[in-house]
Amino acid sequence: MSEDTTVSYSGFYEPDGIRGGVLRRAGGNSRDQQVSPVIPARLVNELKLNGGELIEVLVNSRELHQRVVLQTLEAFVSIDGRELDDHHEFVRWEDLPRAESPQRLVFSTEGGPLAMRILDLFAPLGIGQSGLVVSEPRSGKTILLQQIANAMSERHNEPVVLQQVDTLTKALLAQKNEEDRIPQAYLEVYGRPVYKKEKVEAEEFLKEQQKEGSEEQAWFDLLHRLMAPEVMILLLGEKPEEVTDIKRSIPGTVVSSSSYQGSRDHLRTAEFTLMRARRLVEAGKNVLVIIDSLTELARAYNTEVRDPQRIIDVDLSPVAIDRTLDMLNSSVAIEGGGSLTILASVSVGTGSELDDMIFEAVRSSGGMEVFLSAELASLRIWPAIDIERSAAASAGDLLDKEELGVADDFRKKLAGGTIEKKLPALHKQMRKYESNGELLKATT
Repeated sequence: MSEDTTVSYSGFYEPDGIRGGVLRRAGGNSRDQQVSPVIPARLVNELKLNGGELIEVLVNSRELHQRVVLQTLEAFVSIDGRELDDHHEFVRWEDLPRAESPQRLVFSTEGGPLAMRILDLFAPLGIGQSGLVVSEPRSGKTILLQQIANAMSERHNEPVVLQQVDTLTKALLAQKNEEDRIPQAYLEVYGRPVYKKEKVEAEEFLKEQQKEGSEEQAWFDLLHRLMAPEVMILLLGEKPEEVTDIKRSIPGTVVSSSSYQGSRDHLRTAEFTLMRARRLVEAGKNVLVIIDSLTELARAYNTEVRDPQRIIDVDLSPVAIDRTLDMLNSSVAIEGGGSLTILASVSVGTGSELDDMIFEAVRSSGGMEVFLSAELASLRIWPAIDIERSAAASAGDLLDKEELGVADDFRKKLAGGTIEKKLPALHKQMRKYESNGELLKATT
């Protein structure tokens, strides 16, 4: 393959379960069959590919519109930013050391949506844990999930995070040997050595940033970018126009299988999303995967695994539930850096017996549950979060003593009466303050 006839092609590796797999063009439609280079099983085994890797390869420009089968390792430029030498050195998913002590994933920002403050106080979610958003029809589920996704980006620009970036920036610049700074940055942020390609990209980024500002600002910008969390939103069974609207309204990666696609496409999309999330965690990233919805995922598994001879639609296969829970329970926190947190919506009150069976099968399987009430929404009480039913199993580990006390006091005020009368008063009291921190100071 001569240099003048080769072009670079980047794609995500997707196993086909039989002959190896293919590379789906990065940033393209996952269903696009045009130019999907094939990686044969022999190379898959040699490179120990698991699925979801972002791979850059060289292909012959004259074969761009043909089926290309990659035959040698020489065609591979990088795998998830690693050159082949680095690729054999990193720690893989199954060998990553799991962390035990949970840390809270904070959603609220000063002056931000009240719903995020309610989550933080009444149903906190730990980093590396899973949670459920239990949603009745027309209770504000889509808005809540959008606010959660946006909160991850907004939270990254909060003063407490910027202070952490500033502290690390000053510590790195204090090192006399400039060659040690980038490797130390990756060790501090991701808990692993820097890859060769990453080092080159970091050097180029710093060089460009210093053209417009100081060396300290360039390093601050680099570290702020490295420390940013990854947000992935998995949409199953949504209308195409709704998918487009969500893509425009939130940061992060939106992966979808629309209502016009079948159960097999739903499963392929969902399983690929989990594969990609795991590859990011292997690289030391903190990843939040939002699944909308777990009900659609369980329905898709149920369609694919149930006996086709059975006509009754309300049969729920135990295998379908097991596979659904396997995805929900894939959340993990890694010692030294990296985590996978999963938040999934589940439908109730739809009038579907199968949906109710799915909910009963998955309830209490997450570290936290948030209940959205159609009754509260019909009374124009927003956010329509039923605080009495929303809770986190590990709240005692995630909240400090003062937060637990305030949350308990509010729950006691809601008890013994109709929530639709008492909840607006609680909302009003919380809205007097810009943040939960101010609320705690005023009430403790």
